[in-house]
Amino acid sequence: MKLSLIRTYSCNTFPIFNKPKTQSLSLCARFRRPICSSSLKPKTPLFLRPPNYSATLSDLKKWHDWAKTLSSSIGSSFVDSDNGPDPSLLHRELNWLIEDSLEDHSLIPQLGIQDNSTNVRLRVDIDELYSLWKQRIEERKPFQYIVGCEHWRDLVLSVEEGVFIPRPETELLIDSVSHVVSNNEELRTGLWVDLGTGSGAIAIGIGRILGSRGRLIAIDLNPLAASVASFNVQRYGLQDVIEIRQGSWFEPLKDIEIEEKLSGVICNPPYIPSDDIPGLQAEVRTHEPRLALDGGLDGTDDLLYLCNRTASLLKPGGFFAFETNGEKQCKFLVDYLENDNAGLHRANNQLKEVMSATATILSSYTNLILSSRKQQQLLPRLFVGTGILNQLIAKRNRSYHANQKKKLNHRFSVYAATEGSAKSSESEETIPSWAKPDSDEPPPWASGEDKDASQQGFEIPFFVYLLASAVTAIAAIGSIFEYVNQRPVFGILNSDSIFYAPLLGFFAFTGIPTSAFLWFKSVQTANKEAEEQDKRDGYL
Repeated sequence: MKLSLIRTYSCNTFPIFNKPKTQSLSLCARFRRPICSSSLKPKTPLFLRPPNYSATLSDLKKWHDWAKTLSSSIGSSFVDSDNGPDPSLLHRELNWLIEDSLEDHSLIPQLGIQDNSTNVRLRVDIDELYSLWKQRIEERKPFQYIVGCEHWRDLVLSVEEGVFIPRPETELLIDSVSHVVSNNEELRTGLWVDLGTGSGAIAIGIGRILGSRGRLIAIDLNPLAASVASFNVQRYGLQDVIEIRQGSWFEPLKDIEIEEKLSGVICNPPYIPSDDIPGLQAEVRTHEPRLALDGGLDGTDDLLYLCNRTASLLKPGGFFAFETNGEKQCKFLVDYLENDNAGLHRANNQLKEVMSATATILSSYTNLILSSRKQQQLLPRLFVGTGILNQLIAKRNRSYHANQKKKLNHRFSVYAATEGSAKSSESEETIPSWAKPDSDEPPPWASGEDKDASQQGFEIPFFVYLLASAVTAIAAIGSIFEYVNQRPVFGILNSDSIFYAPLLGFFAFTGIPTSAFLWFKSVQTANKEAEEQDKRDGYL
């Protein structure tokens, strides 16, 4: 199994966001505490540094040519060894590094001019640029760590070595939360938890959805990650919504009132089997924190712990979603929740297409069904559904897909909700009973339910109307053509006949509206046939 490091990147002119001024007193009273106790200070991303350095465009071009030559020299060696970046990808990263380093982007086209003595202001010394690019090529240091940030959704998040880099596919967890709380104010205003927050990406994405009345606690065992997450939360002015706590999984929640159940738990946990770590890209296995990757012998150590603990902490109607490592691991977890874990139950899965501006994603949402177990009423029942997380198409100005010719890995997520009074927006959507996975009911067309409709009488198919419309239009246009050119009608009626003009006029003046009417009938009939088919399929 190989975990690809995919870079999504965009414009680097981002302000420091101001703290929101609106906040309820009750929320402040119950939620006010230091955003993070870690004393570690995160590094400032390159694009946020002041332009305190200068160099000539000639010197910058010399560095660029050297860096480009170094990138080209690797050929396909990185790709062949561990599915790493190829030269074309490294060249794009090089251009992004220039954009982050240079204060005035309008000067970039002048890099092609020889011996240009124009001075430019840089955010990093020219000698450090040489050092940074050597680290990228020779040490395989991730580009996100080189520039100190990652572009994720519409966010620009600070990251540095020792902090897990958020992946594009994890964005679907945010989409799932948005879907769940869109029509559920009880969940929106409840307490949410992001376990293993890393850079704070998931927490910030959810915090922006919850709004000023929402509450979210983001937890990470790594003190550096907690510090970086705090920095990112403050940049986006969400420190009154999101609280960063350092600790292991649910341990930092011990001070939460026992009566206050969680509205939602979201997590992107370590799920890679220990033996698979050496086969990852060098950027991942060498530089990213193993704590965020290694899920134990089969990758499920932390996943099983999460499943065991979450049900007792979620309120009725609460929501639970986490990412897993592919179909095999996901099916194992579903089977575990259904058969081995007291009080937990598997639900039918419904795949739903979610259209974004530039990508179609497969998302999975749960239907709260299936049987309960006897004598397990102390725990809320947890329902689980699974769904494929396809690799997302990059949605930024500057983006790339690592090694397009290699097969991309599919990730899976598990979405769950506890049964209770809180209404799920999925309840508005229905699946025909015959289409449910465990149903033995035959579809309507197989059970003969549509026989009555077929016996009501013959109706002209839509394509007959469409063909008649086309023929009529051709006859009308042909009549006009023959009258203008004084050609015989059907080769029989000559232009000197008294019936010539009236006959062609009749075809011309009645043919066009008749053709339009027949076209309308074809569309009407086609829509009717489609509606009847939907009724037979059970969707209407």
